[in-house]
Amino acid sequence: MTHLILAIPLALLFMTLSDQWSFGGLAVGYVVGLAVMVLIGAGNMRLNLLRLPVQLFWALVYGVGLFIDIFLSSIDVTRRVLHPDLPIKPGEIRVSTQDKHRDLITSAMSAHSITVTPGEMVVGFEDDDDEIVMVVHTLDVDASGANAAEEQRSRLQRIARITRRTA
Repeated sequence: MTHLILAIPLALLFMTLSDQWSFGGLAVGYVVGLAVMVLIGAGNMRLNLLRLPVQLFWALVYGVGLFIDIFLSSIDVTRRVLHPDLPIKPGEIRVSTQDKHRDLITSAMSAHSITVTPGEMVVGFEDDDDEIVMVVHTLDVDASGANAAEEQRSRLQRIARITRRTA
């Protein structure tokens, strides 16, 4: 049942991105949405329509925060590139996802939040017995490493509000 409901917004997204505003476009988008739901394993997701407005609100808050992070990171990277001395110290840092549930959606959202901000990119995951660790390539190891754990904690709290899990 969850597949059938969650495929509706994906069908609308498909119609918007493909500019196919017809019943055929809706039908194709719905079939593609169902296929995506099956492929990502949405069968174990619980859908609570009463909680949906709250989740959408927190998703909007998450998106606005992400936009601000992208904007500020863009300014920082531009400043570094235009500086005559090119003050970068590239390298990799390891950041724990800090997710006690070891949820793949949470890990993917965390990785996406890091990767879309200029100057940092998740290049892989390491699965220890205790935790999942993201390998992050960054332009400045010192600056990124100094606050990576705190930023991930904040990111995890925002994601938990959307997914209804405790951080």
